[in-house]
Amino acid sequence: PLGNAHRWVSGALLVAGWGHSMAHWYNYSQLRQSWHLLAFARGAGITGHLLLLLLTLIPLLFLLARRRCFELFWYVHQGAIWLIYGLLCGHGAFCTLRNDRGQCSALTSYRWIALPMLLYAIEVLIR
Repeated sequence: PLGNAHRWVSGALLVAGWGHSMAHWYNYSQLRQSWHLLAFARGAGITGHLLLLLLTLIPLLFLLARRRCFELFWYVHQGAIWLIYGLLCGHGAFCTLRNDRGQCSALTSYRWIALPMLLYAIEVLIR
């Protein structure tokens, strides 16, 4: 019903994900400590890199497989959506930003995820 809206959302997520990651990589390069530890050994880095990998590979794989095996494409597509949302929730649950008192100040990922999930649920209900 919404036409190609989910393709535009997917493209926006891909561009935003790469921009977000590049900003982190730049920030890591400015620190004196090992950026490998921050990027690959902590929960936010692990989930972030998994998200980037999925957001990059899934559209490419879908382009190749959609017309050949549509049913397989559809089920993998539905599973990938929930896997990405789960990783997004997990990515935001790791408190990497703290205020001056040491309290977590960045557990707000649900605010960024709620609206897209609601729109997706509405689209599924309309179908």
